[in-house]
Amino acid sequence: MEWYYAFIIWPSVCLVIAFLVISKSKNKGQGQRPPGPPGWPVIGNIFDLGVEPHRSLARLSRKYGPIMWLRFGAKNTLVVSSAEVAMEMFKKHDLTISDRAINECFKLNKYDQVSMGVAPYGTYWRMMRQLFSNNRIKATEKLRTRSMDNMIKWIWNNAQEKGSVEIARFTEIMVFNAIGNAIFSKDIVYPHSEKGKEFFTATAKILEFITKPNVADFFPWMRWLDPQRVKKKVKQLLGITIGFSFALVKERILDRQIGKRNEEKDFLDVMLDFQGNRMDGEPTKLPEINISIGILHATDTTTDTVEWAMTELLRNPRVMRKAEVELDQVVGRKRKLEEGDIKNLHYLQAVVKETLRLHPVVPFLVPRSVREDMEFMGYLIPKNTQIFVNVWAIARDPTSWDDPISFKPERFLNSDVDYKGRHFQFLPFGAGRRICVGLPFAERMLHLTIGSLIQSFEWALEDGITPEKISVKESFGLALRKADPLKVVLRPKLHEMQENVAQVQ
Repeated sequence: MEWYYAFIIWPSVCLVIAFLVISKSKNKGQGQRPPGPPGWPVIGNIFDLGVEPHRSLARLSRKYGPIMWLRFGAKNTLVVSSAEVAMEMFKKHDLTISDRAINECFKLNKYDQVSMGVAPYGTYWRMMRQLFSNNRIKATEKLRTRSMDNMIKWIWNNAQEKGSVEIARFTEIMVFNAIGNAIFSKDIVYPHSEKGKEFFTATAKILEFITKPNVADFFPWMRWLDPQRVKKKVKQLLGITIGFSFALVKERILDRQIGKRNEEKDFLDVMLDFQGNRMDGEPTKLPEINISIGILHATDTTTDTVEWAMTELLRNPRVMRKAEVELDQVVGRKRKLEEGDIKNLHYLQAVVKETLRLHPVVPFLVPRSVREDMEFMGYLIPKNTQIFVNVWAIARDPTSWDDPISFKPERFLNSDVDYKGRHFQFLPFGAGRRICVGLPFAERMLHLTIGSLIQSFEWALEDGITPEKISVKESFGLALRKADPLKVVLRPKLHEMQENVAQVQ
């Protein structure tokens, strides 16, 4: 709760300045603003966010409408909460809102300039996006398969040792290594890796700080004070994550200098080609910082989606059974699921879509920033306004979805609705120019991981737990994760596992 006190004390110190700058200023030609709740002097609508902002803003939108105006300190904010408004915005104003709204922590070490997720729209961003083309990702299929095989074996070994398994722990390591293979062409961590644990811990704390409300983000004149010491803490943690990445980057640079190169360029090769092959004893910044946060962000969102999917399958045994039957019919139990099988697993595809709809792990798309004054649906939206698209609220809107709070994969079986930015009632990866660059990778990983988990094991709950008692409490952060980790009891189902379950690569 320390940030609540910070929002009260520090704005009070700057009360006079605040009123001069934002509260009482009357700009000529201000134009009409969208409706929204009245805010407090100086701090605006900060306290309207609550501890679950996606739910709080969804409730407010039911009162004020799907296009809503808020002010967080000095930050003008537009909140979009319906498919109709989202379609109007992305179809007619996508270029005008193609920049990101950046908070102070993202500016450390120039992360906002080199990160795929928040870099300015331009040449560098377009180059980075090419790294996640379908062809590049398809080329690393064997590496993903190896990471998946290891995950299944680690899970079963842990189940034999401890009885119940916390699935997210192993899916996190698997996704981390799958991404690591795309970047470095090799696995990075293992279940008992101390260096990997240190990296995970440091990056998770960074993500926690980035997602917490920070006074300096809402009151620009207070940036130099860093009143909550957020930048100081994040900078210390970045030292750990950049050091981890730099060791791998340095190894690659040395290899390149002696003429040793991979047959197929990976993510790191392309980044090094972009900035030049140089090494001066210090981190080269561009690759290390992008890798440091980018790896765990992708790992975090994919892992959380898998955990939500398995949670809903266990809460809905009928759905689990249908997914199992389909896998038995299409793939069987004598061989492992492969990426090439996914196109024939229509019910599994529906399960993935329904999980992304009901539990979008990024409840608000990464905030956009208005590049210039724009007229939008009869309102004047000034330059630098940040835009929140509440995809969580849109995906539960009863005007777009029948029985929206129930988990029903069948809704997608005879529907062409997908998550690739064409259907604005369903935007887990965004839309337009800034649609998630990792979508092709995430699409493969989600289907393969969820399908492999269903195919490999018979699933049961711990004693005393029934499907109705499984918690679906959320924990809000950079990803909307399950507050209580899912723990399950497993038995091997694949013939190969039953014959040999202890050999780990």
